[in-house]
Amino acid sequence: MTKGSDPLGKRALFSGAPADPQSNKPGPLDITVLCSSCKTTTTLSAPQFFLHHLPVWAWIPGRDYALLMRCPACDRRAWLAVSRAR
Repeated sequence: MTKGSDPLGKRALFSGAPADPQSNKPGPLDITVLCSSCKTTTTLSAPQFFLHHLPVWAWIPGRDYALLMRCPACDRRAWLAVSRAR
């Protein structure tokens, strides 16, 4: 390989490439949670959502913030509102 054949060289491997618009699209099983403590909205995949329930969680149906689990943003146990990611 000659130097003229790759104008960007190794720099292309380590430079920030433009973001793919499809990469921000949530998956079919992604879940959005809103923390009542820090008011941060976070999108989680289904396995991540399950892991944030551990070791203890509570669910009280009919409330705006129905799940008591660990917030992915502030890492505190708080009440979270859950919805499907769009």
